[in-house]
Amino acid sequence: NPIILPTATAGLPYGPQDISGFAKSPSGAALTYSLVPGTGPTPMWGALTADGKFTGTPAVANVGVDTWTVSVTDGGNTITTKMQITVVKRAPVWAVDPIVLPDGTAGFPYPVTDISSKASDPDKAPLKFSIVAGSGPAWGKLSADGKFSGSPLVANLGLNEWKVQVSNGFSSATATLQVNILKSAPVWSKNPILLPNAQAEL
Repeated sequence: NPIILPTATAGLPYGPQDISGFAKSPSGAALTYSLVPGTGPTPMWGALTADGKFTGTPAVANVGVDTWTVSVTDGGNTITTKMQITVVKRAPVWAVDPIVLPDGTAGFPYPVTDISSKASDPDKAPLKFSIVAGSGPAWGKLSADGKFSGSPLVANLGLNEWKVQVSNGFSSATATLQVNILKSAPVWSKNPILLPNAQAEL
C-alpha cells in the first residue's frame, strides 16, 4: 500500500495493467475490483475492470504522480488501498541527426545560426537547447532558444562535432551537430598594388 504501477506516458494509451495479483481472498471467494468514486487525478483518466485490469490514456495535465483509491470486495467484505502511476511527457524529437551546419572560417566569428526548427515536441511544450558538457570543442556555444555561435581557431580546422540536447522539462533527446572549419583565404595587403613608375626606353 500503495500499489505502484509502471510509468505511463502522456498522450499514449496505457495498460492493461492487472492489479488482481495484489489482493487475495482467504476463503477463495471471487474478488471484484473498482475505483472509489471521487478519487483520482484531475482531469480524471483511467478505468478499472471488475477483474482488476486498469487502462486509460493520460493527458499532459496528468504529468506527475497520479493517485486513486481502489476497492476490492468478496461480496461481503470490502477493503481499499491506494494505487499510484507516475505520468511523464513524451520526449521531444529531432527532425534530423546529424545536424550539418554551413562551413565556418578559422579566426572569424561563426554566424549566429538558429537550430530550433530542427526539433519539436509532440505536445507543443516549450523547448530548451544545450550542448552536452564536454562533447565538443569549447568554441561552440548554443543558447537556450537554439542559436549556435562562436569563434573557431586555427586549431579547430576540420570537422567539429558536438552532442546537442533538447528538453521539454521532463524528457530530453540528443543529436549530433557538425560544423566544418576551413582556413581563411590569403588576402592582399593592398588592392590595387601600385608599383613605382617605369620609364619607357627611348
